[in-house]
Amino acid sequence: LIARTAMMRGFFESARNMGKAKRMLLRMEKEYRDEGRINTRAANTFLRGCLLFGAVDEAVAMLDRMENGTDFLEKRAEKRKEQIQDKFKRKKKKKGGKDATAPQPTPRSSTCAPDASSYEHVVVLLCQALRYTEATAVADRGLERLGAWPGSASM
Repeated sequence: LIARTAMMRGFFESARNMGKAKRMLLRMEKEYRDEGRINTRAANTFLRGCLLFGAVDEAVAMLDRMENGTDFLEKRAEKRKEQIQDKFKRKKKKKGGKDATAPQPTPRSSTCAPDASSYEHVVVLLCQALRYTEATAVADRGLERLGAWPGSASM
């Protein structure tokens, strides 16, 4: 995780390659092992890169994933659950209709919770893009979730 976060930062700052940084982020979000999954620090690194490139929509999408927990692993777990259910239905038909329940895979979130910096990065980007209504909404969500943080306008 640390190495990937450093590589993502390098893609943004040194290589000036947003595409490679996005691919690194997606790879981290898809990671199944805990030690490889994205954390708040890595997500904020991506958001800082979005600031460098003016990538407003990517930053808003990242914050949305952080807030709502929509991620690749949940979708993968849902698909796997359907596959298991189908497999058990086929077995049930072959065995003459005996009642069997399929095991349920547990989805694990690969996203992380946003912190004050996450909200600040996205609000700054939205303000730079002259999207003040959205910036206000994001700031309000941040205040609602985290309360006032040092340096925020509500202090």
